[in-house]
Amino acid sequence: MNMPSVNCLVEGAIHSNGDVKSGDPPYEHESRGIQGTDSHLRISLSNPAGSIWSVGMSKIHEERRHSLMNDSSAFVSSSFLWFLYGTLIEDQAITLVNIFGFLFFSSYVVAYVTFSTKKVTVMRHVLVVVVLTCCIFVYIRSLDDLAEAKRKLGIVACGVSVSFFAAPLANLAHVIKSKSSESLPLPIIFMSMVVTFLWSTYGYILQDKFVAYPNMLAFLLSTFQMSLFLIYPSR
Repeated sequence: MNMPSVNCLVEGAIHSNGDVKSGDPPYEHESRGIQGTDSHLRISLSNPAGSIWSVGMSKIHEERRHSLMNDSSAFVSSSFLWFLYGTLIEDQAITLVNIFGFLFFSSYVVAYVTFSTKKVTVMRHVLVVVVLTCCIFVYIRSLDDLAEAKRKLGIVACGVSVSFFAAPLANLAHVIKSKSSESLPLPIIFMSMVVTFLWSTYGYILQDKFVAYPNMLAFLLSTFQMSLFLIYPSR
């Protein structure tokens, strides 16, 4: 992700006629998505891109592949929920990047199911994620109050996102015991740190607490996880 230049941010606040609209937020929609779009696409591309190839390789342990699949299925659900949220608040950047995230992480899940030796267990896990996500979708669509729909969907999407970024912490006890960070997914954690910082900034620009707050928390979690690579380097 390339951080937006000052000119990019300023241009977002200026209309084509050179005037600043007093009633609008400091940045217009054209530049609002710059901070988040490229970074989110990079994490979507980088996470499954290398993993899909390795998912069928014998060098990758089944436990590690299963962990990646769990992360990816959680991201599929998270991307879909944020896509819905983006459509509710009519934000093109949030909608676009989460379409890409949904497609790329779905491709990893499909690849894992294809190569997995425990298809029944895996399909059961995928089915649970799909059913829960569909239930949330149906419930949100049933709400007549748009503001209430935004609030409830925002809360659910925040919870799913934070749980995704905090997932590697499940290996914390093992990392401390083995004094090695080998079990932690460095590329995912690093990109998560970059992405959540940019999206928390983007949420501040939008003045949307559902975008800003969970991403700031996720940024702190990712930063802590990155510190483990310095404290317990891989052997």
